[in-house]
Amino acid sequence: MIQKKPQFTIMADDNKSSAQFSLKQENLAHVFDILRNNLYSDKILAVIREYSTNAVDANVENNKGNTPIDVTLPSIVNPSFKVRDYGTGLSEEDIFEIYSSYGASTKRNSNEFVGTLGMGSKSAFGYADSFTVTSYHGGYKKVYEAYIDESKIGTIAKIFEEPSNEPTGICVTIAVSPKDIKAFQDKALTFYTWFQPMPRFFGADITYEIESFFSSVKMLHKSDTCTLYHKTYNNSQAGVKMGNIVYPIHDKSALDLNWLSYWDSLIINVEIGDVSFTTSRESLEMKPATINFLNDKIKIIKDEIASQYQSKIDACDSMWDAICFYHQLSDLPKNILHKNLVWNGKKVNTSFLKILEWKEFNTYSKQWRQTTYVNPTNSFSFAFIIDDGGYPVSQQRARLMEARSMLLNENKYGKILFGKGNKEQAAMFLASEETKGIKIIKLSSILKYSVPKVKANRNNKVNVFKWNGGTHHPYSSCWDAVTVNTDAQKVYVEIESYKPINEAFSIKYQGGLKAIKDNLSYAGFNIEIYGVKKNAVLDSTWIELGEFLKLTANQIVSDKNWADNYKHNLLENKMYCINSFTSNVFKGLYENHVNDIQCPIVTKIVKIKSKNNANLKSQAENYHNKMRIVNSVGVTCVESLNKEVEEMTAKIIAEVQYIAEKYPLLLDYSSTYTINKDKAQQHVNYINAMYQMNLKSKSNNLKTCAI
Repeated sequence: MIQKKPQFTIMADDNKSSAQFSLKQENLAHVFDILRNNLYSDKILAVIREYSTNAVDANVENNKGNTPIDVTLPSIVNPSFKVRDYGTGLSEEDIFEIYSSYGASTKRNSNEFVGTLGMGSKSAFGYADSFTVTSYHGGYKKVYEAYIDESKIGTIAKIFEEPSNEPTGICVTIAVSPKDIKAFQDKALTFYTWFQPMPRFFGADITYEIESFFSSVKMLHKSDTCTLYHKTYNNSQAGVKMGNIVYPIHDKSALDLNWLSYWDSLIINVEIGDVSFTTSRESLEMKPATINFLNDKIKIIKDEIASQYQSKIDACDSMWDAICFYHQLSDLPKNILHKNLVWNGKKVNTSFLKILEWKEFNTYSKQWRQTTYVNPTNSFSFAFIIDDGGYPVSQQRARLMEARSMLLNENKYGKILFGKGNKEQAAMFLASEETKGIKIIKLSSILKYSVPKVKANRNNKVNVFKWNGGTHHPYSSCWDAVTVNTDAQKVYVEIESYKPINEAFSIKYQGGLKAIKDNLSYAGFNIEIYGVKKNAVLDSTWIELGEFLKLTANQIVSDKNWADNYKHNLLENKMYCINSFTSNVFKGLYENHVNDIQCPIVTKIVKIKSKNNANLKSQAENYHNKMRIVNSVGVTCVESLNKEVEEMTAKIIAEVQYIAEKYPLLLDYSSTYTINKDKAQQHVNYINAMYQMNLKSKSNNLKTCAI
């Protein structure tokens, strides 16, 4: 990479002496120690980054830029990190020149290469005291060992040589401490996510996790200029990708990035040499030239995204459709469009709905509600009823009900909105160009505007009602007057003004009486619910709904099959949170490998997940609906079951801790979204290898519990 350096000239005073800077031999060890130990703040990431980018540079130099490099990630079986390229390899002279000299680089005269500083080839010394370089060159395989000797300066020496017909290239190998295996894998996952072409992985394959990342985010915009995506599990991030390295932008204050929403992340693509980075290559040097260049890039990105969304807005059939599309956009495109909506060159007034006051009729709940904000989106088909005549309340209500009935009969509107105001406001609304394309009924067009009145029969006093499933006002319509002449058990709630007195049994919202009856029905308890006035005198055939639920919950809990299912599910929930190993167990990571695991303790924990769970649920029919009934009366009836599970969990925790000590690599989260079967096989191979290795010395005095 060509470094951009300021050009300047200093004229020395002839009357004064001058001296060039130099480095004395006795100071080399001190200076090299500083370079090794202080250059990189993240030494593991530096090793991964420097040797991977060097490998890509080697491929490019050999006209193999599209050939993936080979990366071996450390595992317990092979605790080493390797990077193998398919470049031309290096002669012995080049090996000694490049790897023994700080600052030596062959890539400073071209922007085809990432390397330039001459530090990366020695980055392994920041992590370990030695590493191996294998060169496939000129028909030979030559192995060199670079190490820190007693001089503290460092030496590289050839230790092996043989003829070879393998493809040319360089392979760098660094031994990894077992405690750092997980860190290498995690940092590799972060680094290689944006790598192109994706390396071929050996040892621990992270391709699956990388693919899972991209499947879990929402891609908002992708072009040669940038990648913009939305993720709900992290806050906004920004970075610059140059030569396969993503440099994080920690301080965004100097850049025009305020348009990014909290969950949106931006990766800006730049060419090698466009921006400058620090000596460690861990971050960008935010100099004025870099800041100006990035802001120019960001302007291009914003213009691209604005054009993308504007074309979709212009494709809408009407202003109203454009308004609906605009309102369902996230904050990001709205910010880029400067919160201005333009449709085919015409500025759209998105606040025209504020001319009138609105009531909304939800066609699902069958209820009117006052609303101060109408949210037009494509999720619903809207219809509007407008009082354009300034009618008195009696005529307005009658006409409104008739217009609503007409719209309901069409059965194609998700929301019906009634706008009221004076005649001038209604006329102003109807004259707005934004209303074109909306289904509108004007009250002046309704000819039938009287509602017949039904005279109440006051001599027929009714004290018992049967709930008909209604949930909307007027509440009297939710009950049917009945005469009950049966000796069978009858379930009742006390009502006042046609509303249950107990708020838990409310008919005004979906989670009350309706949900209770639905759950009872799904669980096989089909009942009618009656309403009786407060303090009504009832015989023994009547039972209050709350008492009925308690009896029903105890009946459910007493069923052994259901209780076994409950304990199994509760145990899963408790164990899921112990550590990442049990989390992976209950994600089903090992469900196809139960019989392949040789360690009996691991097998037992894995079997908890697979212990005939499907059979348990089939035996406890409608388990979840019955669970809702049990939950509706509290946990008193399941206290004994909870106690059993607590005792089981206490015994299992000791075994899980033992597993974590013996098999630390199992403390590795699988994908949240899908299960990586390849990782499961790697874990099983690791368990079996460690189990066989420690079989003779293993001393397990833990008592396992019977699940």
